[in-house]
Amino acid sequence: EGKTEGYARSWERVLQMARALTDAKVTVVAGTDDLAGLSLDHELELFVRGGLSTAETLRDATIVPARAMKLDGKTGSIAPGKVADLLVVDGDPLANIADVRKVVTTVRGGVVYPSKELFETVGVKYWQ
Repeated sequence: EGKTEGYARSWERVLQMARALTDAKVTVVAGTDDLAGLSLDHELELFVRGGLSTAETLRDATIVPARAMKLDGKTGSIAPGKVADLLVVDGDPLANIADVRKVVTTVRGGVVYPSKELFETVGVKYWQ
């Protein structure tokens, strides 16, 4: 009892760590093993809530991890000769990071998948 406010303040400080680490030039990467990546959208929203820009957040989920794993010559951005697994969203994540939740098409290994069917195969309710 009486700890809720303290926990809320503590959580806000945790969220601010992404900004503090980025400012200190520590490599910060977004990514999760939870539910086969299905919670990544929430993680990206938390990065923004913690003070990162949407552009920084999207980089931390794409090219930054590729660089950290020394795979940026093959993946992490869209360019000729690179593996181009990607998502097409209905929105603009740079304007509103929550738009990363609105995946309409998934491209993996050169195969295009309608995302609605992919979500349904794992029992996830589609956003539309």
